[in-house]
Amino acid sequence: MLATTLDKHVKSGAWCVQLRYRYIASHKVFTSSRFSLDAGAACFRDRQHADAMSARFTLGTTIWIRYDPLSPEKALILPTALGVPDILMALFALLVLLAGAFVLTGKTARRPG
Repeated sequence: MLATTLDKHVKSGAWCVQLRYRYIASHKVFTSSRFSLDAGAACFRDRQHADAMSARFTLGTTIWIRYDPLSPEKALILPTALGVPDILMALFALLVLLAGAFVLTGKTARRPG
C-alpha cells in the first residue's frame, strides 16, 4: 500500500476512501488506485465507516489484488475474507434456487388413500 486518503464528495456528502497501491505482474511493476468494479464501493455516508475502511489499508500494508493477465495494468483489490452477511446471502440464494427447482419440476407430496 502506497497511500490512503479520505475525501468528502460535495454533491453526495459521502466520504470516500482513495487508495494507491503498487503490485508486480508479468515481472513488471504497476501502480493502481482502483478499489472495485463498483465506483462507490469505498464510499460511505458516515465518516466512522470510512475511517474504519481507511484503517484497514495503512501505509505499507500488504494487500491481495486481482489483475487481468491479458492487461496486467488493470487491477482491483481483492477482499481478504467473506463476512457473515456474504455467507447468509449465499445460503439464502441456495434455498431460493432449491425451492424454485422444486416448484418447476412439479413434484408434490402425495397423500396416501
